[in-house]
Amino acid sequence: MKKRLITFLCLALVLLPAFRGAPAAAASNDAADFPACYDLRELGLVTEVKDQGLYGTCWAFCVANAMESNALVQGYGEYDLSEYQIAYLFSHIFPEEGSLADGEGTACIGDAWHDGIYGAIVSSSLMRGYAIQSEEAYPYSNMEESLPPEGASMDGALYIDSCYTVPVTDTEAVKTLLMTNGALYTNVCSTCWQDPAYFNPETGAAYLPTYFGKYSTISHFVSIVGWDDNYSKDNFGTTPPGDGAWIIKNSWGTDYGDNGYLYLSYYDAAINYRNCATSVTVTNQRSYDRIYQYDGGAGLQPVGRVTGVAMNFTAAENESITAVRIKPIGNISYSSFFCSDWAFDRTVAKISVYKGTFDEKTVDADPIYEQEYEIVYPDYQTVAFDTEVPLKKGSHYYIKISFDRPVYYAVDQPDQKMFYSYQNVVRANPGETYVAVETNGGAGTWQDTVTVLGGNRPGSACIKVLTKDRENDRGQTRFWIWIVLAGALLVYILLRSKTHGIIHTGMDDR
Repeated sequence: MKKRLITFLCLALVLLPAFRGAPAAAASNDAADFPACYDLRELGLVTEVKDQGLYGTCWAFCVANAMESNALVQGYGEYDLSEYQIAYLFSHIFPEEGSLADGEGTACIGDAWHDGIYGAIVSSSLMRGYAIQSEEAYPYSNMEESLPPEGASMDGALYIDSCYTVPVTDTEAVKTLLMTNGALYTNVCSTCWQDPAYFNPETGAAYLPTYFGKYSTISHFVSIVGWDDNYSKDNFGTTPPGDGAWIIKNSWGTDYGDNGYLYLSYYDAAINYRNCATSVTVTNQRSYDRIYQYDGGAGLQPVGRVTGVAMNFTAAENESITAVRIKPIGNISYSSFFCSDWAFDRTVAKISVYKGTFDEKTVDADPIYEQEYEIVYPDYQTVAFDTEVPLKKGSHYYIKISFDRPVYYAVDQPDQKMFYSYQNVVRANPGETYVAVETNGGAGTWQDTVTVLGGNRPGSACIKVLTKDRENDRGQTRFWIWIVLAGALLVYILLRSKTHGIIHTGMDDR
């Protein structure tokens, strides 16, 4: 009996880490063969069509749709998210105590916060700490009102975990992300749909043969929810060079197109002109208590080809790092909704955690933690740590990420004007973030991002550290401590009883 008890206690100690939960496995981005037709509607992996009404909030509807679709893909169930909250969170700055955003991000100059904006900026900006709530909690009918402070909560229905942005012309990447993560969103020329030559209302088929004149405007965001390689070219107002179309979910209600859906020719000139599609992954529970960050997430400025990025921070509590967020990108050029080149080669990033403070002359000591991560697609993404890294309150730490090949990396600039009436509102102070800028094919020269862009153009590298307070594990830890102590006490009693000859062996003592 004593041996069995001791064996049980040892097994409990071995299995204890398993009860703390394992990090979610990264989704595979590989797809060997693509079917001729793939439709999220048929698989039940897309939510119903909505109507944005008179507001220019197609981008918010697309972000919500991508999140809802990915939740279905991951088996979280069906969600109806608040487009009103998404639009407001993106374009307003909340006080530090109201959210994890730390007073940084994007803001709208004036009252036109529900006008258009570039969708990829929205999703990555919302990764600064906001939870997205349900439509029931913050209905779209409140669009003319200010979002109450509790709407900027760090607790809610779904959280954007990662974003992946690829050129629409990279058909393999778009189809792979569709099959892996669900709906993507992209921008199109919708003004040309008023012309029967470019839009067939009977079939809901759209095709613009040439990007020119009054139709050289990307004016609307839609969701890609599938494809049909055999969709007949005869269904279009103007005949494209061949068959095939993307299946598009719109946000103009079910009376437009084919019950709210469209078929956009593979050959459409607007969608193929310097245009990108963004996929997101979500989680339905928050795995962190704090985010250390200096950027707002938009990452409008590429800093050039770098071989590394670093960030200093000071632990606010006794806590543990659970993940980091990084934003490697292609050579982007945000202009009139375009991103010119998000092409990206698979890159291995080595993430290292050090104790101390980093600057341009730092010689690294031994890291307290290291982990590698393969970057398949660019944009803001979360890298969950395999092992939580404990931090001591008040101590200084830095994260360094080294790339096995030079990459373009995103930087946020303070007060950078964006589209319509939006601007970036972030701080950029010396000593916060650094990049190793490639020089003559070498390993890179470390520079503070406040000075790396040159002139009067300070910046903050897009990198975030996610932590969890160790106090959150106290209840569970106490439970196991009591189990171990109780077991030890029982062993002690048994051994003491045997010493005093109290335990019977089953033999007759007479």
